Amino acid sequence: MSQTETINKLNPDNDNASIPIEVRDPKENHHFLNKNNRAKVVPISIDLDLTVDKNTSILSPSGRFRSIAEKLSSFKSEKMITQNNTRDTFIKKVFGMLSLQSVIALIFIGIVMAIEDLKLKIRVSHSLAIVCLVLLLALGLFLLLFKNIAKRKPAKYILFTLFIVFMPLISAYTSSLSKNPFVISVLFIFAGVNLCLYFYAMISKDNFNTKKAFLVSFAGCSVSFAISLSFTFIIYQETIYVFICIIPFVWFAIYDVQLIAGGRLTEFTYDDYLISSLIVYVEIVGIFFYIIYVVKTAKGN
Repeated sequence: MSQTETINKLNPDNDNASIPIEVRDPKENHHFLNKNNRAKVVPISIDLDLTVDKNTSILSPSGRFRSIAEKLSSFKSEKMITQNNTRDTFIKKVFGMLSLQSVIALIFIGIVMAIEDLKLKIRVSHSLAIVCLVLLLALGLFLLLFKNIAKRKPAKYILFTLFIVFMPLISAYTSSLSKNPFVISVLFIFAGVNLCLYFYAMISKDNFNTKKAFLVSFAGCSVSFAISLSFTFIIYQETIYVFICIIPFVWFAIYDVQLIAGGRLTEFTYDDYLISSLIVYVEIVGIFFYIIYVVKTAKGN
């Protein structure tokens, strides 16, 4: 007698006794056998190829170049729009804040240069100038590294106030060391350009066109340069240096403001125009001292 017949005799009540036990599957496996597997099976070689191609497109030089090019050409961002501000109002307010900062610095320097006693006190205040410069650099680093904290209240108002205090003091100290109104000329031209861009942003109906903004800045720079010649007397050569140097940097400021409006700083929205103006101003401060260095070097040669 075979083994199957012996088992069937031992299990007479089994309806499936005629089926050999070795070909029957356990009941708990029926569910898995009858279930339709709709998952798409992709061979591991193809999956790896797709993954490598995707990563390669991102990490390759051409992929990185496209990503950088997109960021450097984006002047609008739907994610930055809020209930209170749009791109147009953001740009207008940023240039308004830049105008306010430069005008305050210009007025303060004018007062210092007009009062001889105050000018002498500022000139010998080396420690005060160093402290202001160090604090200004620290505030600049804080802005760049801790944007989420800087944009909150009351931090943004405190930072804005400190910049308005420190920058005019440093500018006045630099101006007091010079025998000519070179620093005043720089700030005067810069303030004039910012005011022109602010008024253009107010009346513009073409979403602050970049080419027109460049033309407006050039016109504003030219007018401010012509006016500055009236109080720089015979120091026209240095004023010409200022005019030549400041135009590219003003265009850089226009471009940078539009990049911020396009989402370059992912932490910001269009409500954060105050801190955005400070970040641009930090860059302008570096440009300001670079212009001074270039002019002094050219004069020394």
